[in-house]
Amino acid sequence: MVSLDHAKSWGTVYELDSQSLPGWTVSGVGVMNAAHGVLGAPFAANATPIAGPVCPCLGYATSLDYGKKWSAQLVAEADQFNSNVSGDTARSPFSASDPSTPGTGVAISAYTPDHTSVQVFYTEDGGRKWKSAAAMPYPTGVNVTNASHVGVGYTRDGRVLLVWRGFEVSGAFNTFAALLNGNHFGQTIRVSPQPSTYPLITDEAACEEAFPEPPPRACYDTTSGGGDFSTWITGNDRYAFVGFPYIPDGLHEDIYLAKIPLSTMH
Repeated sequence: MVSLDHAKSWGTVYELDSQSLPGWTVSGVGVMNAAHGVLGAPFAANATPIAGPVCPCLGYATSLDYGKKWSAQLVAEADQFNSNVSGDTARSPFSASDPSTPGTGVAISAYTPDHTSVQVFYTEDGGRKWKSAAAMPYPTGVNVTNASHVGVGYTRDGRVLLVWRGFEVSGAFNTFAALLNGNHFGQTIRVSPQPSTYPLITDEAACEEAFPEPPPRACYDTTSGGGDFSTWITGNDRYAFVGFPYIPDGLHEDIYLAKIPLSTMH
């Protein structure tokens, strides 16, 4: 739904689904973006009207009338990315619009096929051609077995930023960020000074003991992030800004802001 008067009133609610995209079998819609009059939405699909691609597929839909009508294009097929977002409390995949172009630049975050790192699918011509790039290897001495909670953003001058969590074991993670320079990512930056460990209360047995009453209650397993949605990134022409959870003592979770000079991300 859209507001054209600074949220004083709202328009009609429209849904992006298989009915609004004939020929596509939409299994999930990610985080939308809007810029320069174009509404965009990445989505996962179990089938596509295009002959040949093997699904689950990654698609991207756009609307020029606030979501009333949609058109869609194929971004990637099954062997090009990992569609498994189980354990992610955020609504993946994420998308972002390039603030420096008139609605033609879009980036979609995704996981690499082995799910140990992240990548981005991006277009500079409104979706006529999609490119992809994966984050560089992790810093020396850092072991990651599973990537999660990936987010995407842009710098003011149109460079793609990625942020994500890398888990060495279930429940323990570092936060990482990377900047796309041309068609390749620069070095992977470890944002968190030390690993975070989800609080014990996310353990199901401990949660049952602490909250014996029936739901609603905040009980999650250690792969879901304890209901924690925050891993975000954006930037201007000098810095990347990352909002991320940091729990080094495993007891107290706070949301931190990191400011990373873009000059260190090449």
